[in-house]
Amino acid sequence: MMEANESLAHIQHDCQRAADVVGRIRSLLKKSPPQPTLQDVNKLTEEVVAPLHDRLSSHEITATMRGFARPSAI
Repeated sequence: MMEANESLAHIQHDCQRAADVVGRIRSLLKKSPPQPTLQDVNKLTEEVVAPLHDRLSSHEITATMRGFARPSAI
């Protein structure tokens, strides 16, 4: 049951990210000015580094991240 809940949480998170991407693409197509929003830079960094983890580990490389104190507008 716990695994099912975790899977559903991941699906929900991925759906929200997809909806955000589609919204940004629509804004680009309408040529509307960019809208800066608060983003959790720590989370964005984790999402970029996570797929690289196995590759880095296979070369015995360790990535250490220091986080930002608060979300930043980007």
